[in-house]
Amino acid sequence: MKLQINETTEVKIRARCRWNSTQIEISEGEEYEFTATGKWTDFTIKKDADGYTNSYMQLFDAKKRAIHFLWFALIGSLNKNEDKYYLIGKKSNISFDEMGILYCFANDAKGFYWNNFGQISLHIKRLK
Repeated sequence: MKLQINETTEVKIRARCRWNSTQIEISEGEEYEFTATGKWTDFTIKKDADGYTNSYMQLFDAKKRAIHFLWFALIGSLNKNEDKYYLIGKKSNISFDEMGILYCFANDAKGFYWNNFGQISLHIKRLK
């Protein structure tokens, strides 16, 4: 699906899915506004799309998929590219310098999505 300028859509991003397709086709040079609402749960820790950290989880930081971002932060990637991630969080504007389908996920360790629960709503608006 290709959004026109100022067009919006809403998708659900499930915490348990390693890759959630938004089905949004992004082209190089486009800019989008993202707003995520709701909370999802990492085992027993309920958080919003900005994610979290604590002293215990810091011991495992090297295991996160997107190592430079917080646990359970909402992350995007075009075409499931694991070499380039975009921090979406609760609110962000992102200008893309590549093209592809936008996929999103809760930033967790590979192999630990089984203990994730809930979903957030992601509102996507194309700005240019």
